Amino acid sequence: MTSTDPPAGVASELDDALPEADWPTHEVANSQDDPFLFELIEYLAAIRDIEREVTAAIINAIPEDAKPHGLDCRVKDWESLHRKAKAIVLKYPYDFERIDNDRDLVRTVLTRIEDILRYSVLSAPHAAMPQVASAFIRKARDLKMRVTEIQNSYHSANRYKGLHAILSLAEKFQMRLSCEVQFHSSESIAASKETHTDYEKFRTSKDTRIRQSLHDRIAARYAELDDVVIHGQGFPIEVTKRSYPRPK
Repeated sequence: MTSTDPPAGVASELDDALPEADWPTHEVANSQDDPFLFELIEYLAAIRDIEREVTAAIINAIPEDAKPHGLDCRVKDWESLHRKAKAIVLKYPYDFERIDNDRDLVRTVLTRIEDILRYSVLSAPHAAMPQVASAFIRKARDLKMRVTEIQNSYHSANRYKGLHAILSLAEKFQMRLSCEVQFHSSESIAASKETHTDYEKFRTSKDTRIRQSLHDRIAARYAELDDVVIHGQGFPIEVTKRSYPRPK
């Protein structure tokens, strides 16, 4: 074992501790023999083969003063993934017009979705979140997981506030796949839980006035969170400012 490998016992311990993710099967999920969904299920099966190793590496990168959170939600719901992948094809048809088979189409689309595997790291206190994120990213780089983007949405009037990192898993796991790591505190987790119902209504509503009202209500709850200091934390790449504007 090299110095960048996860501890030998981590993967086996995870086998006992982690709840099984909801991996779709062709028989249950694709009774209509949809070729696009068939290839999506095949791709998820390939991710399933490496998921425990990915999870072990993510946990190994978490600094001692933080802990993983919500590991039961570490794999994106396959139905949500299917809807998102289809929506990308419909929104950007010209990006895929030269692809003539479903296998390549699905795999190309899914490389654009960065949260098929997603993890949360919980820090305490809330103000320590950037330091925890910086320490995690440095360790993840040592483990050959390359950070491609750091997103900060702790800005005034945002509908959502969060600190996220996108990691490429290509070098370590030989698969064109990224994962998302969110950095949270008990305060931000509480805000997320308390606004979840409103967010689902916001996401599905087609009425602009209803969406504006829900946006304002969610933003008011997130406004209770203190902004975090990003500057000077030693992030290896520039932090991207992410905004969630009010619907017009």
